[in-house]
Amino acid sequence: MSTSQSLQSLTLGFVKIQILDCLLNVKVKQSYIILTLGDQQHQSSLEDCKKGKVFQFNVTFHAQLFGTIQIDLFDNSGLFYSTDKHLGRTEMRLGLLKHMPPSFTSYYEIWDKTLSSGASSSVGRERTRVNNIGAFHLQIEHQFIQPSTDDTVLTMNTVPVTVTNLIKEELSVAETKRHLKFSRERKEKQRKQVKNEDLKERVLDQYSESEEEDIMQPLACKKNEIAETDEEDEEFGEMVSAPSNNEVNDDNEYIDDSMGKSESKGKDQVIKMIGKLMAAFGQGFELTYMQVVSGLSVLEKYFDNLPRERSWNLVRDLSEIEMASRFWKFSVASYGWKGLNFIGKGNGILSDAIREHSDAKSIIEYLMIPKEDLLAYEFRSAEAFRPSYFIARDRFTNSIVLSIRGTMSLMDTLTDLVCEYEPWKGGFVHSGMKHSAVWFFQYVVPQLKAFMNEHETSSLIVVGHSLGAATAAILTDMLIDHLKEFQEKIEGFNLKCFGYAPACGLSLELAEKHKDVIQSFVFADDIASKMSYGSMMDVKELIIASVEAARNTVSATEILLGSKVQGESWQRIFERIGEVRKRLSNGKDNPKLYVAGQIYQFWADPISSNKNRIVVEKTSAELVSNEVVVKKSILADHLPTNFDLAFYKAREAIMLGGFK
Repeated sequence: MSTSQSLQSLTLGFVKIQILDCLLNVKVKQSYIILTLGDQQHQSSLEDCKKGKVFQFNVTFHAQLFGTIQIDLFDNSGLFYSTDKHLGRTEMRLGLLKHMPPSFTSYYEIWDKTLSSGASSSVGRERTRVNNIGAFHLQIEHQFIQPSTDDTVLTMNTVPVTVTNLIKEELSVAETKRHLKFSRERKEKQRKQVKNEDLKERVLDQYSESEEEDIMQPLACKKNEIAETDEEDEEFGEMVSAPSNNEVNDDNEYIDDSMGKSESKGKDQVIKMIGKLMAAFGQGFELTYMQVVSGLSVLEKYFDNLPRERSWNLVRDLSEIEMASRFWKFSVASYGWKGLNFIGKGNGILSDAIREHSDAKSIIEYLMIPKEDLLAYEFRSAEAFRPSYFIARDRFTNSIVLSIRGTMSLMDTLTDLVCEYEPWKGGFVHSGMKHSAVWFFQYVVPQLKAFMNEHETSSLIVVGHSLGAATAAILTDMLIDHLKEFQEKIEGFNLKCFGYAPACGLSLELAEKHKDVIQSFVFADDIASKMSYGSMMDVKELIIASVEAARNTVSATEILLGSKVQGESWQRIFERIGEVRKRLSNGKDNPKLYVAGQIYQFWADPISSNKNRIVVEKTSAELVSNEVVVKKSILADHLPTNFDLAFYKAREAIMLGGFK
């Protein structure tokens, strides 16, 4: 096997480090080092290191993009009651090793821990570093995973898949009820015939009420199951809340009220979200909670003073968004009765919770389709990468629709987005979303093919919301590889994917590959459509830069409570943050994931004759997903309730015209 082939077949790379020498500008007694990469750690004295000891780390594809090896130098005090002194740290970003030979020697400087990447920005380190503590002379050997363009061709599952649909379920229920009725009649007949008390007791025991309860159990919601859904409902409430009748009827009040709620809660929610996400990074983020709070407050003020980055390529042709507007309803219907009630489209939580097959019936009622057209469904408890879905027939477009649900909790969604990358088709992909798409391809796509043949439909439509939208896009990419299989069997076959509030799932070249098939719709600064591991690494750097810029410049009171950001002090702060932001934008240190396909973005764009106007623009993946905009509105912009209003108002604006 050639070297290139062996590299491509690797599932893990490695880095080997040998410390040849340690040159210090400070005096030490009993020094030792700790080498760290993620959860891998080695410890050794400097004396042992100089004897030729080699430290090896396993490196995943994700780690070679974002990982940093830290070498911390300590001095052992020798006293039981005293802690060891941390002298300094060397950091080695693995992404930079790809530019180096497979084996090389080099000197790496040792700096005070406060100048590490977890506590200072790149600009801050450049301005602060004067004298180092010393340097390590290292021998480094590395071998990394190379993205392969020849991916294994996926095959669909040929084993017949059990399909659940409402008609079959109701037939099963009817059969069970007939069995129950027969059981009761037989029990009553035997009661009359049996005179012997002992025999009578045995018969009554045999046909007791517990058997009836067991038979009926699958037909209705158990009390403990209803209790279990409370937690899911509570989580879903983080993402959506049902608008009141006044909000639905008055668009202006709806917008103002939604934004008002968002303003009051926004900062706390953003801080909570950022803090939780930063915990996912593990090593390398060394700010206190109050520093994070103040850094976020400064960063929010910085972004509030920037103009929004828009394409200004307004959609003027109604037909361009008509199909997407139609299939939005299919997407939100995937959340079942709980989701539809939370956005104000259900029959009431109590009535929907207690009826049989409530999810399926809610979908049928909301989409206004015959129950025969809900072909299959599977509703699981909230799992990030094995989502619920349903398959329906849309007679209006003569298509089969696969609707993939996202997670029910916004916080879980955001945490899931900070997930590992893996190589795919010459680029990289969100690991969890790809695995979810593979499952759909192997186990659900065979059902889709069968339904298309059965109903003689000419189109396959894949839709999704949030994580479901990203999974839908990746699945569509897989389906395009097998397009000929569909076209050979179905004349005039058409494949389309519509994603709403989509998450970032693909590297840029893959995300822009199928704009003619995949359409993604984003509302304003929706955080889910901007967030990936790479963009959150940038946020970390900007928070650190904000803390540095504000230090000894403005007071904590001005940062947390002040509304004015005028004067030379704030101007210097914003210039410092802008310098770091520009460096991040120009650099390639933190690879991002992007929203797939042709992207459309909704913006509130009031004019004198229409204060509530919303427009939709064609835009690019780079413009939408390249950075997280830290504002109070970024969580509210992800709400599913935005899209009903956005499509309505955008269609109205196109009809009325008047674009400049």
